[in-house]
Amino acid sequence: MIFQKLGSSQTTVSVLGLGTNGVGNFYQPNLTKVRSRQKIYKTAFENGLILFDSAELYGEGYAEFILGKTFSRKRDQIIISTKVNPDNCSSFRLRKSLKDSLKRLQTDYIDLYQVHWINPFIDLEETFITLEQFVKEGYIKHIGVCNFSPLMISQANKFLNKYKIVSNQIEFNLQSQYQMLKDFQFYKKNNITIIGYGALNHLNSFSSPKQKQLMEFLTKKYKKTLSQLIINYLTSFKNTIQLIKTDNITHLQENIRSFDFELEKKDFEEIKTNFYYQVQFVPVKKIKIENELKIDRFQILQNSENFIPSPLTIAQTLVKYGFFKPLKLIKKNDFFYLDSYDLQGEYKKYLAWRLIYDISSQIPAIVI
Repeated sequence: MIFQKLGSSQTTVSVLGLGTNGVGNFYQPNLTKVRSRQKIYKTAFENGLILFDSAELYGEGYAEFILGKTFSRKRDQIIISTKVNPDNCSSFRLRKSLKDSLKRLQTDYIDLYQVHWINPFIDLEETFITLEQFVKEGYIKHIGVCNFSPLMISQANKFLNKYKIVSNQIEFNLQSQYQMLKDFQFYKKNNITIIGYGALNHLNSFSSPKQKQLMEFLTKKYKKTLSQLIINYLTSFKNTIQLIKTDNITHLQENIRSFDFELEKKDFEEIKTNFYYQVQFVPVKKIKIENELKIDRFQILQNSENFIPSPLTIAQTLVKYGFFKPLKLIKKNDFFYLDSYDLQGEYKKYLAWRLIYDISSQIPAIVI
Protein backbone atom coordinates (compact mmCIF):
# COMPACT_ATOMS: atom_id res chain seq x y z
CA MET A 1 0.00 0.00 0.00
CA ILE A 2 1.12 3.55 -0.75
CA PHE A 3 0.69 6.32 1.82
CA GLN A 4 0.67 10.10 1.60
CA LYS A 5 -0.07 13.18 3.68
CA LEU A 6 -3.66 14.41 3.87
CA GLY A 7 -3.57 17.89 2.34
CA SER A 8 -1.31 20.26 4.27
CA SER A 9 -1.61 18.19 7.46
CA GLN A 10 0.85 15.77 9.00
CA THR A 11 -1.73 12.96 8.97
CA THR A 12 -0.70 10.03 6.79
CA VAL A 13 -3.36 8.05 4.92
CA SER A 14 -3.43 5.14 2.51
CA VAL A 15 -4.07 6.22 -1.09
CA LEU A 16 -6.84 3.64 -1.21
CA GLY A 17 -9.74 4.06 1.18
CA LEU A 18 -12.81 1.96 1.85
CA GLY A 19 -16.35 3.31 1.64
CA THR A 20 -18.92 2.03 4.13
CA ASN A 21 -22.27 2.76 2.49
CA GLY A 22 -24.78 -0.02 1.84
CA VAL A 23 -24.34 -2.04 5.04
CA GLY A 24 -28.00 -1.65 6.02
CA ASN A 25 -29.89 0.30 8.66
CA PHE A 26 -31.03 0.11 12.28
CA TYR A 27 -34.59 -0.83 11.37
CA GLN A 28 -33.92 -3.97 9.35
CA PRO A 29 -30.39 -5.11 10.25
CA ASN A 30 -29.00 -7.98 8.21
CA LEU A 31 -26.52 -9.70 10.50
CA THR A 32 -25.11 -11.85 7.71
CA LYS A 33 -24.39 -8.72 5.69
CA VAL A 34 -22.88 -7.01 8.72
CA ARG A 35 -20.53 -9.91 9.50
CA SER A 36 -19.46 -10.04 5.85
CA ARG A 37 -18.79 -6.30 5.80
CA GLN A 38 -16.82 -6.44 9.04
CA LYS A 39 -14.66 -9.16 7.53
CA ILE A 40 -14.06 -6.89 4.55
CA TYR A 41 -13.01 -4.03 6.85
CA LYS A 42 -10.62 -6.22 8.84
CA THR A 43 -9.07 -7.74 5.72
CA ALA A 44 -8.54 -4.26 4.27
CA PHE A 45 -6.86 -3.13 7.48
CA GLU A 46 -4.63 -6.20 7.62
CA ASN A 47 -3.45 -5.36 4.09
CA GLY A 48 -2.45 -1.78 4.90
CA LEU A 49 -5.65 0.11 4.06
CA ILE A 50 -6.25 2.46 6.99
CA LEU A 51 -8.73 5.05 5.62
CA PHE A 52 -12.41 4.26 6.18
CA ASP A 53 -15.02 6.70 4.90
CA SER A 54 -18.56 6.98 6.24
CA ALA A 55 -21.42 9.49 6.69
CA GLU A 56 -24.40 10.11 8.92
CA LEU A 57 -26.46 9.70 5.74
CA TYR A 58 -25.45 6.07 5.20
CA GLY A 59 -28.18 3.92 6.71
CA GLU A 60 -29.07 6.93 8.90
CA GLY A 61 -25.90 6.38 10.88
CA TYR A 62 -25.84 2.58 10.77
CA ALA A 63 -22.69 2.53 8.62
CA GLU A 64 -20.90 4.61 11.26
CA PHE A 65 -22.16 2.29 13.99
CA ILE A 66 -20.83 -0.86 12.28
CA LEU A 67 -17.50 0.80 11.48
CA GLY A 68 -17.08 1.90 15.09
CA LYS A 69 -18.02 -1.51 16.39
CA THR A 70 -15.47 -3.18 14.10
CA PHE A 71 -12.49 -1.05 15.14
CA SER A 72 -13.30 -0.05 18.72
CA ARG A 73 -10.09 -1.73 19.93
CA LYS A 74 -7.94 -0.46 17.05
CA ARG A 75 -9.23 3.10 16.88
CA ASP A 76 -5.79 4.73 16.98
CA GLN A 77 -4.59 2.57 14.08
CA ILE A 78 -7.12 3.74 11.49
CA ILE A 79 -8.21 7.02 9.90
CA ILE A 80 -11.94 7.68 10.09
CA SER A 81 -13.57 10.17 7.76
CA THR A 82 -17.27 10.87 7.99
CA LYS A 83 -19.72 13.49 6.75
CA VAL A 84 -22.48 15.75 8.00
CA ASN A 85 -25.70 16.16 5.99
CA PRO A 86 -26.25 19.58 4.35
CA ASP A 87 -29.44 20.08 6.39
CA ASN A 88 -27.35 19.89 9.56
CA CYS A 89 -24.85 22.65 8.78
CA SER A 90 -26.13 25.27 11.20
CA SER A 91 -24.06 25.67 14.37
CA PHE A 92 -26.55 23.95 16.68
CA ARG A 93 -27.32 21.04 14.36
CA LEU A 94 -23.65 20.59 13.47
CA ARG A 95 -22.81 20.04 17.11
CA LYS A 96 -25.64 17.52 17.50
CA SER A 97 -24.59 15.65 14.32
CA LEU A 98 -20.98 15.51 15.51
CA LYS A 99 -22.00 14.24 18.93
CA ASP A 100 -24.20 11.53 17.38
CA SER A 101 -21.46 10.45 14.95
CA LEU A 102 -18.90 10.21 17.75
CA LYS A 103 -21.27 8.02 19.74
CA ARG A 104 -22.02 5.70 16.83
CA LEU A 105 -18.32 5.46 15.90
CA GLN A 106 -17.41 4.70 19.54
CA THR A 107 -14.68 7.30 19.51
CA ASP A 108 -13.91 10.64 21.08
CA TYR A 109 -12.49 12.18 17.88
CA ILE A 110 -12.91 12.01 14.11
CA ASP A 111 -9.86 12.33 11.86
CA LEU A 112 -11.61 14.01 8.92
CA TYR A 113 -15.05 15.61 9.31
CA GLN A 114 -16.58 16.61 5.97
CA VAL A 115 -19.53 18.71 4.82
CA HIS A 116 -21.32 16.21 2.55
CA TRP A 117 -22.81 18.90 0.31
CA ILE A 118 -22.89 22.66 0.61
CA ASN A 119 -26.08 24.16 2.06
CA PRO A 120 -26.66 27.45 0.20
CA PHE A 121 -29.33 28.47 2.72
CA ILE A 122 -26.84 28.56 5.61
CA ASP A 123 -23.96 31.04 5.68
CA LEU A 124 -20.57 29.44 5.15
CA GLU A 125 -19.30 31.57 8.02
CA GLU A 126 -21.60 29.84 10.53
CA THR A 127 -20.69 26.37 9.29
CA PHE A 128 -16.93 26.74 9.13
CA ILE A 129 -16.41 28.79 12.27
CA THR A 130 -18.23 25.98 14.08
CA LEU A 131 -16.08 23.32 12.39
CA GLU A 132 -12.90 25.13 13.38
CA GLN A 133 -14.16 25.27 16.95
CA PHE A 134 -14.55 21.47 16.85
CA VAL A 135 -10.86 21.19 15.90
CA LYS A 136 -9.85 23.47 18.78
CA GLU A 137 -11.95 21.37 21.16
CA GLY A 138 -10.26 18.17 19.95
CA TYR A 139 -13.38 16.51 18.55
CA ILE A 140 -12.11 16.53 14.96
CA LYS A 141 -8.59 16.66 13.57
CA HIS A 142 -9.22 18.00 10.08
CA ILE A 143 -11.93 19.77 8.08
CA GLY A 144 -12.94 18.43 4.69
CA VAL A 145 -15.68 19.03 2.15
CA CYS A 146 -17.47 17.00 -0.51
CA ASN A 147 -18.82 18.07 -3.88
CA PHE A 148 -17.50 21.63 -3.47
CA SER A 149 -16.20 23.81 -6.29
CA PRO A 150 -12.93 25.78 -5.96
CA LEU A 151 -15.01 28.95 -5.45
CA MET A 152 -16.89 27.37 -2.54
CA ILE A 153 -13.64 26.14 -0.97
CA SER A 154 -12.00 29.55 -1.31
CA GLN A 155 -14.97 31.30 0.28
CA ALA A 156 -15.18 28.74 3.12
CA ASN A 157 -11.45 29.05 3.83
CA LYS A 158 -11.89 32.79 4.45
CA PHE A 159 -13.70 31.92 7.67
CA LEU A 160 -11.00 29.51 8.85
CA ASN A 161 -7.97 30.92 10.63
CA LYS A 162 -5.54 28.21 11.69
CA TYR A 163 -7.20 25.08 10.28
CA LYS A 164 -7.84 25.17 6.54
CA ILE A 165 -9.77 22.68 4.40
CA VAL A 166 -7.51 19.69 3.68
CA SER A 167 -9.63 17.70 1.21
CA ASN A 168 -12.50 17.70 -1.25
CA GLN A 169 -14.33 14.46 -1.98
CA ILE A 170 -15.60 14.42 -5.56
CA GLU A 171 -16.57 11.84 -8.15
CA PHE A 172 -13.45 10.84 -10.02
CA ASN A 173 -13.35 7.91 -12.43
CA LEU A 174 -12.67 7.27 -16.11
CA GLN A 175 -16.03 8.75 -17.10
CA SER A 176 -15.79 11.72 -14.69
CA GLN A 177 -12.31 13.20 -15.06
CA TYR A 178 -13.42 16.57 -16.37
CA GLN A 179 -14.00 18.40 -13.09
CA MET A 180 -10.85 17.12 -11.39
CA LEU A 181 -8.57 17.84 -14.34
CA LYS A 182 -10.08 21.28 -14.89
CA ASP A 183 -9.44 22.26 -11.27
CA PHE A 184 -6.28 20.24 -10.64
CA GLN A 185 -3.96 23.26 -10.41
CA PHE A 186 -6.20 24.83 -7.78
CA TYR A 187 -5.93 21.73 -5.58
CA LYS A 188 -2.18 21.51 -6.14
CA LYS A 189 -1.61 25.20 -5.34
CA ASN A 190 -3.70 25.03 -2.16
CA ASN A 191 -2.36 21.62 -1.08
CA ILE A 192 -5.84 20.08 -0.93
CA THR A 193 -6.18 16.33 -1.31
CA ILE A 194 -8.72 15.06 -3.83
CA ILE A 195 -10.64 12.10 -2.43
CA GLY A 196 -12.24 10.40 -5.40
CA TYR A 197 -15.35 8.26 -5.21
CA GLY A 198 -16.94 6.01 -7.83
CA ALA A 199 -13.53 4.77 -8.99
CA LEU A 200 -14.82 1.63 -10.69
CA ASN A 201 -18.00 3.15 -12.11
CA HIS A 202 -18.91 1.35 -15.35
CA LEU A 203 -15.99 -1.02 -14.95
CA ASN A 204 -16.63 -3.02 -18.11
CA SER A 205 -18.47 -0.34 -20.08
CA PHE A 206 -16.75 1.55 -22.88
CA SER A 207 -18.14 4.23 -25.18
CA SER A 208 -15.98 3.30 -28.13
CA PRO A 209 -14.11 0.29 -29.54
CA LYS A 210 -10.89 2.32 -29.18
CA GLN A 211 -11.37 2.60 -25.42
CA LYS A 212 -12.00 -1.13 -25.13
CA GLN A 213 -8.99 -2.02 -27.28
CA LEU A 214 -6.73 0.29 -25.27
CA MET A 215 -7.70 -1.17 -21.90
CA GLU A 216 -7.49 -4.75 -23.17
CA PHE A 217 -4.00 -4.03 -24.50
CA LEU A 218 -2.84 -2.43 -21.24
CA THR A 219 -4.22 -5.17 -18.99
CA LYS A 220 -2.25 -7.70 -21.02
CA LYS A 221 0.86 -5.53 -21.11
CA TYR A 222 0.98 -5.06 -17.33
CA LYS A 223 -0.56 -8.45 -16.52
CA LYS A 224 -3.19 -6.74 -14.36
CA THR A 225 -6.96 -6.79 -14.14
CA LEU A 226 -9.03 -3.90 -15.42
CA SER A 227 -9.88 -2.71 -11.91
CA GLN A 228 -6.19 -2.77 -10.90
CA LEU A 229 -5.27 -0.77 -13.99
CA ILE A 230 -7.96 1.84 -13.31
CA ILE A 231 -7.10 2.25 -9.62
CA ASN A 232 -3.42 2.58 -10.46
CA TYR A 233 -4.18 5.21 -13.10
CA LEU A 234 -6.47 7.27 -10.83
CA THR A 235 -4.03 7.24 -7.92
CA SER A 236 -1.13 8.20 -10.19
CA PHE A 237 -2.31 11.82 -9.96
CA LYS A 238 -0.47 13.61 -7.19
CA ASN A 239 -2.26 14.24 -3.91
CA THR A 240 -5.15 11.99 -4.87
CA ILE A 241 -6.88 9.26 -2.87
CA GLN A 242 -9.44 6.80 -4.21
CA LEU A 243 -12.33 5.27 -2.31
CA ILE A 244 -13.65 1.85 -3.23
CA LYS A 245 -16.56 -0.17 -1.85
CA THR A 246 -17.09 -3.90 -2.15
CA ASP A 247 -18.82 -6.80 -0.44
CA ASN A 248 -16.60 -9.31 -2.20
CA ILE A 249 -13.39 -10.15 -0.37
CA THR A 250 -11.75 -11.48 -3.54
CA HIS A 251 -12.40 -8.17 -5.28
CA LEU A 252 -11.02 -6.32 -2.27
CA GLN A 253 -7.79 -8.31 -2.31
CA GLU A 254 -7.53 -7.77 -6.06
CA ASN A 255 -7.95 -4.02 -5.69
CA ILE A 256 -5.37 -3.80 -2.91
CA ARG A 257 -2.83 -5.32 -5.33
CA SER A 258 -3.06 -2.29 -7.63
CA PHE A 259 0.18 -0.64 -6.58
CA ASP A 260 3.01 -3.03 -7.44
CA PHE A 261 3.50 -1.59 -10.92
CA GLU A 262 3.88 1.86 -12.49
CA LEU A 263 2.19 3.01 -15.65
CA GLU A 264 4.54 4.27 -18.32
CA LYS A 265 3.97 7.95 -19.04
CA LYS A 266 2.72 7.31 -22.57
CA ASP A 267 0.18 4.76 -21.31
CA PHE A 268 -0.96 7.15 -18.59
CA GLU A 269 -1.52 9.87 -21.19
CA GLU A 270 -3.34 7.46 -23.52
CA ILE A 271 -5.86 6.62 -20.80
CA LYS A 272 -6.33 10.26 -19.84
CA THR A 273 -6.88 11.34 -23.44
CA ASN A 274 -9.17 8.50 -24.50
CA PHE A 275 -11.45 8.81 -21.48
CA TYR A 276 -11.70 12.60 -21.36
CA TYR A 277 -15.37 13.45 -21.77
CA GLN A 278 -16.05 17.11 -22.51
CA VAL A 279 -19.12 18.70 -20.95
CA GLN A 280 -21.72 19.39 -23.63
CA PHE A 281 -25.13 21.02 -23.59
CA VAL A 282 -28.04 18.68 -24.26
CA PRO A 283 -31.62 19.83 -25.02
CA VAL A 284 -33.77 18.97 -22.01
CA LYS A 285 -36.60 17.92 -24.33
CA LYS A 286 -34.32 15.19 -25.70
CA ILE A 287 -33.92 13.58 -22.26
CA LYS A 288 -36.29 10.71 -21.55
CA ILE A 289 -37.43 10.48 -17.92
CA GLU A 290 -39.83 7.83 -16.63
CA ASN A 291 -43.08 9.38 -15.39
CA GLU A 292 -42.09 12.74 -16.88
CA LEU A 293 -45.73 13.90 -16.94
CA LYS A 294 -45.91 13.70 -13.14
CA ILE A 295 -43.12 16.21 -12.61
CA ASP A 296 -44.14 19.69 -11.49
CA ARG A 297 -42.38 22.40 -9.49
CA PHE A 298 -44.57 21.99 -6.42
CA GLN A 299 -43.72 18.28 -6.14
CA ILE A 300 -40.02 19.01 -6.57
CA LEU A 301 -40.10 21.69 -3.87
CA GLN A 302 -41.91 19.32 -1.51
CA ASN A 303 -39.05 16.80 -1.91
CA SER A 304 -41.50 13.99 -1.16
CA GLU A 305 -38.83 11.40 -1.95
CA ASN A 306 -36.53 12.82 0.76
CA PHE A 307 -33.54 13.31 -1.51
CA ILE A 308 -30.33 14.45 0.19
CA PRO A 309 -29.35 16.96 -0.99
CA SER A 310 -32.79 18.06 -2.13
CA PRO A 311 -33.32 19.31 -5.70
CA LEU A 312 -33.99 22.75 -4.19
CA THR A 313 -30.59 22.71 -2.46
CA ILE A 314 -28.87 21.76 -5.73
CA ALA A 315 -30.81 24.45 -7.62
CA GLN A 316 -29.94 27.14 -5.08
CA THR A 317 -26.29 26.06 -5.21
CA LEU A 318 -26.36 26.77 -8.93
CA VAL A 319 -27.98 30.17 -8.36
CA LYS A 320 -25.67 31.22 -5.52
CA TYR A 321 -22.34 29.72 -6.59
CA GLY A 322 -22.77 29.06 -10.31
CA PHE A 323 -21.96 25.39 -9.72
CA PHE A 324 -23.87 22.50 -11.28
CA LYS A 325 -22.44 19.02 -11.53
CA PRO A 326 -23.14 17.88 -15.11
CA LEU A 327 -25.65 15.13 -15.70
CA LYS A 328 -24.32 11.78 -16.86
CA LEU A 329 -26.34 10.63 -19.83
CA ILE A 330 -26.45 7.63 -22.12
CA LYS A 331 -27.37 8.33 -25.74
CA LYS A 332 -29.65 5.90 -27.55
CA ASN A 333 -30.67 6.82 -31.07
CA ASP A 334 -31.79 10.47 -30.92
CA PHE A 335 -32.57 10.57 -27.19
CA PHE A 336 -30.69 10.66 -23.90
CA TYR A 337 -31.32 8.64 -20.73
CA LEU A 338 -30.05 9.15 -17.18
CA ASP A 339 -27.02 7.04 -16.38
CA SER A 340 -28.18 4.08 -14.29
CA TYR A 341 -25.03 3.77 -12.14
CA ASP A 342 -26.35 6.42 -9.75
CA LEU A 343 -29.84 6.90 -11.12
CA GLN A 344 -31.14 8.69 -8.03
CA GLY A 345 -28.21 11.11 -8.06
CA GLU A 346 -28.75 11.97 -11.73
CA TYR A 347 -32.50 12.34 -11.19
CA LYS A 348 -31.94 14.83 -8.35
CA LYS A 349 -29.79 16.99 -10.59
CA TYR A 350 -32.34 16.82 -13.40
CA LEU A 351 -35.13 17.93 -11.04
CA ALA A 352 -32.97 20.76 -9.73
CA TRP A 353 -32.40 22.02 -13.25
CA ARG A 354 -36.15 21.88 -13.98
CA LEU A 355 -36.80 24.06 -10.94
CA ILE A 356 -34.95 26.88 -12.67
CA TYR A 357 -35.22 26.18 -16.39
CA ASP A 358 -37.99 24.94 -18.65
CA ILE A 359 -37.98 22.11 -21.16
CA SER A 360 -36.65 24.37 -23.94
CA SER A 361 -33.32 24.83 -22.11
CA GLN A 362 -30.05 22.95 -22.58
CA ILE A 363 -28.47 21.18 -19.62
CA PRO A 364 -24.72 20.61 -19.10
CA ALA A 365 -23.98 16.90 -19.37
CA ILE A 366 -21.36 14.25 -19.92
CA VAL A 367 -22.57 11.79 -22.53
CA ILE A 368 -21.02 8.35 -22.10
